[in-house]
Amino acid sequence: DDTFQRRGDYNIRNLGRDIGLLSFFLIGINTVDLYNCTGIQNGRLIYNRTKTKNRRQDKAKIDIRIEPEALALIEKYRDPTGVRLFEFHRKYANSDIFNAQVNKGLKRVGKVINFPDLETYTFRRTWASIAWNHCGIRDDIVDFALGHSPREEKKLAHIYITEDWNIVDKANRAVIDFVKSNQTEVSLTNSKYISNAIAVISILVVLWIVNKKINPSYKLGWTILILTVPVFGVLLYLLFGKSRIAQAIQYRYAQVQEESLPYMRQDEKTF
Repeated sequence: DDTFQRRGDYNIRNLGRDIGLLSFFLIGINTVDLYNCTGIQNGRLIYNRTKTKNRRQDKAKIDIRIEPEALALIEKYRDPTGVRLFEFHRKYANSDIFNAQVNKGLKRVGKVINFPDLETYTFRRTWASIAWNHCGIRDDIVDFALGHSPREEKKLAHIYITEDWNIVDKANRAVIDFVKSNQTEVSLTNSKYISNAIAVISILVVLWIVNKKINPSYKLGWTILILTVPVFGVLLYLLFGKSRIAQAIQYRYAQVQEESLPYMRQDEKTF
């Protein structure tokens, strides 16, 4: 498997990881909209959601404040020609090919961490789940942030309401802060201690994984992911690394290894 052997500007695994994180930081933006968006205005990404813009009176407008966590990834893939925000249109003929490559990269990441269903929509669903379950964001605000059409019973009211994207900004900040530190309010004066705590936790989790009696390939995969992206790596491990599915796969793998041992022993007659 050449997952970790490829080189070049567009390592497929890294592309999947980066776009997954960027999608999360931008409230689950779809790959087609990343492909087509044209620029940032006053620190905000404003675009019309491709999936629903032709079915909505407001053209499915999305207005997102760019959070600091997204800036490095935006700069990494920024279009040097300035034609669009990202250079994906220069690397891939259309958004469908770009989407396929991103999901291919995510499948490789998923294979390493034993999460076969990892895809671009995973990050959109994860944002919504954290917002609702852990940050106390109302479901109508979650719908609004994701660009969903107003629910039937609220369509009339929506016509008269002036959209306030500051509410969405606060929701996104709360979600990102929760993922970074398990809090919805993080003081800048404590950021150093939080970063150190995350590093310590990541190292402890890696040491715990390394000392577990499991398939070495799983150890390597989880270790690389956690050390590369500590917050998401630890979060994904806590969510899926100890799942029944993962344990069942590991148990079956151990069975196959044990059954194969008699056939792997060296025949002394061949010396």
